[in-house]
Parts: sequence; C-alpha cells; structure tokens
Amino acid sequence: MGNVRELHTEAMALAQDAVAARKKGDSIRAAQLAARALIPERIAAEMLPNTPGSEPTRSTLFLSAASLAVQAGDLDAALRLVEQGRAGSPSPSLIADFNHLVGLVTARREASPRARS
Repeated sequence: MGNVRELHTEAMALAQDAVAARKKGDSIRAAQLAARALIPERIAAEMLPNTPGSEPTRSTLFLSAASLAVQAGDLDAALRLVEQGRAGSPSPSLIADFNHLVGLVTARREASPRARS
C-alpha cells in the first residue's frame, strides 16, 4: 500500500477520468470511476492521525473522499466520511464545505429515495 501522497495522486487521476466521462455524457462510467477513486482517497485520509499536525490535509482528504462518494452514489459513505473529517480540527472554510456536502446529500435523498445506498 502506498503512502498518502501516492494514494491521493491515484485517486485524483481516477477522479479526472470520472469528470471526462461525465462530460461525454457517460454518467454510469463516471460513477464507476468515482467509486474507484474513492477507495485510495479514503485510505489516504484514514492513514493520517487525528491530530492538529495533520490538518488541514486530513480534513481536506476526507472532504474529497466524501465528494467522491456522492459522485459514486454512495450517500451513506459520504455522510460517514463527512463525520470522520469533522472529527478532526477542520478550518471554518472546510466546515462550511462539509456542511454544503451534507446539504447535497440531503437534496439527493429527497429527490431520489432509492439513492440512499
């Protein structure tokens, strides 16, 4: 298993592929790539200790992982990752970003009750 930087780089390459697929109108492939990107991003975030010295990197990685989970349609995972990120010492701007993501999850759930997985 790689280090945090390598895992994050791998995740971002997959996330870029997901964006490209979405731009081409292939939402299924985009969600699959986001799900694949989520794995190394979550692992990278979880590798960092929940200490002030790990911030803002730790919270940023959890935010990124939560966003990938939303893109992959895994709303429960997104909320778990938000909570893990909030459990550290995120900056006020990161807290606002976490709150925004929770709002997106809530809106998606209200729009499509089957999108809860």
